[in-house]
Amino acid sequence: MFRRLSVYLRTGLVAAVATAVLLVLFKNRGNEVSFWFFGLTDPGRPFNVFWLVLSTAGTTILIWRVSALGVGLWKDWRSLKADLAIREAAEAQRQRELALVEREKQVDEKLRAAQGADARRRTPDESKSKDSKGVGESTWD
Repeated sequence: MFRRLSVYLRTGLVAAVATAVLLVLFKNRGNEVSFWFFGLTDPGRPFNVFWLVLSTAGTTILIWRVSALGVGLWKDWRSLKADLAIREAAEAQRQRELALVEREKQVDEKLRAAQGADARRRTPDESKSKDSKGVGESTWD
């Protein structure tokens, strides 16, 4: 119910503003004005108020759209910068992962090499496990 009411109120407000603008334009259609605009106009030559108001409104709308485009573009650049930072962080994380995996492989290889060298240094009697003792012999020696 509230949403419907707000839509009707906004529509009525837009219609009232549009009616007011059209009324101002219609009532001033025969009036003329002299104005200065950065030396681009001749102050001695009168200008129709209708065209002045219309050009002012059009220029204002154009400036508003360009400004909105600029703000949107600025937000897009910030978003791209944030996405780039995220990608760089992910790439750095992936590089750290790869380095860690490589270090683990090196440690495993060194451990295997050390175990192999240790096994070659043992004498045949040392390499027997306690489970290989004969029947009836204690494993608690």
